[in-house]
Amino acid sequence: MPDPVRDLFDYIDRSPTPYHAVAETARRLAASGFQELSETQAWDLSPGDRRYVVRGHGSLLAFSVGALAPVAGGFRVVAAHTDSPNLRIKPLPDLSQHGYRALAVESYGSVLLHTWLDRDLSLAGRAVLRDGDTTRTALLGAVDGAADFTRVLVLYDREEVGSRTSQGAAGTLLQESLQRIGDACEGGSAQGLPRALARSLLISADMAHAVHPNYADRHEPGHRPVIGRGPVIESSAGQSYAGDARAVGLFRDLCARIGIEPQHFASRNDIPCGSTVGPISAARVGLPTVDVGNPMLSMHSCREMAGAADVAPMISVPRLFLEGGSGT
Repeated sequence: MPDPVRDLFDYIDRSPTPYHAVAETARRLAASGFQELSETQAWDLSPGDRRYVVRGHGSLLAFSVGALAPVAGGFRVVAAHTDSPNLRIKPLPDLSQHGYRALAVESYGSVLLHTWLDRDLSLAGRAVLRDGDTTRTALLGAVDGAADFTRVLVLYDREEVGSRTSQGAAGTLLQESLQRIGDACEGGSAQGLPRALARSLLISADMAHAVHPNYADRHEPGHRPVIGRGPVIESSAGQSYAGDARAVGLFRDLCARIGIEPQHFASRNDIPCGSTVGPISAARVGLPTVDVGNPMLSMHSCREMAGAADVAPMISVPRLFLEGGSGT
């Protein structure tokens, strides 16, 4: 097995945009036996089938069909997003200023602009051609064993701008795909999707705000995640972070099974917090959900900081979840 930190670096280097992230994810899925499906075609699925579908080149959903039809076995879902704050080029970007050639850009997401100044920036994206496009020419460790439930990975684009797009978490990608998986599997029945969802759980995997040594007062006492001490469960009474008790309990149990104690983050009462794809997916599809992430400093800056020691545990816990650790 490759070193998880080096493998993460390799994945990040190959994923400067959502389109690259999806292409790299699809490459890794294909190398592990997953086959691509088209949303325009009917799906015919059998137990053990490994498939993935891409929407808008920036979002991807992959799944491994369980031994039981979803109505009997349910789904276990891990969700994340492919986009990050950046500077996007405007439709007419060419500028000439005082002998310099420049590009007109606009902010995408909640960019900490001062961290982007006087940096070595580069261009990345996709090019759409009249007769095609050049956009295209984890889950992997958990799918070798059999499981009754169907394992799903969904990676959304557009999270940083609210997710309310066709390929965002507020769109129909997850709900429609779960419906189609259930319909395409033998043993499907009336009211199949609601019955399957009642047996299902979702882990929303993002990042968490680590405590900063110079600004520890910005954190709620007792809820100050530290880099290098493992996964963080994020909580919000207002549900900016999803926190179904059953899903939270399952995640804590999974952490205990690999010998780690999860950290906890909750915003100070007088400081508003951000949100993730978790609450949106939970409301859109009706899945019990827990929001988790590894601790990070300088979130949304041009150079973010995380701990190498946190990579392997955050791989191990979702993998155990997809392998069938603990019950629903």
